[in-house]
Amino acid sequence: MKTSTLIINLILITVVGISTQSCKKGENDPFLSFRSRDGRLTRSWSLTSIDETKTTNTKNGGITITSVTTITYSDGVRKTVQDNNPSITDNFTFEITFDKRGIVTFKLAKFDDKGKSSGVYEGAGRWTWKDTDKRKSTVFLSFDEVEVDKIFGGDWDVDQLKKKELILKNSFTSKLTLGSNSSETVFLSLYTFTEI
Repeated sequence: MKTSTLIINLILITVVGISTQSCKKGENDPFLSFRSRDGRLTRSWSLTSIDETKTTNTKNGGITITSVTTITYSDGVRKTVQDNNPSITDNFTFEITFDKRGIVTFKLAKFDDKGKSSGVYEGAGRWTWKDTDKRKSTVFLSFDEVEVDKIFGGDWDVDQLKKKELILKNSFTSKLTLGSNSSETVFLSLYTFTEI
């Protein structure tokens, strides 16, 4: 009896250990999930928040000018603030669906300040895991609609992928040098989605 209990306990420990190692890919993923990353990603999501910062340092001779732009999104309103100037707002909702065949579809609905629809854009594109290993930590998105591709296209680190929440992170640096003049821009973006 003790031997069979010991064997069952060892099997359970092994199964839990393997599940933990195979399912938790991202640092902020759930500790234990019985769904693969594909299984958690392939569903419909609604954008709930944006936290984005763009910092540009421009050097012209001996003078350095720093410009900071922040973009936030909450409750359907995106606010853009550059160098503490009054914010520019636009109103929209964004939904995205990942399917198992690598197709991504979206719906972007824009609204005026009074909540009246000013246009709905729907389209498709492709998605794929950028990593060739089993980690699946970076997803590449490409959209047919140019305006959507500018905002949501490219490589995104999957910071968190739970059953009901997806957080995509993007960061990169752009440098330009012309003689003694230079410009360096650092982008940091965090987009949070909830399952529809």
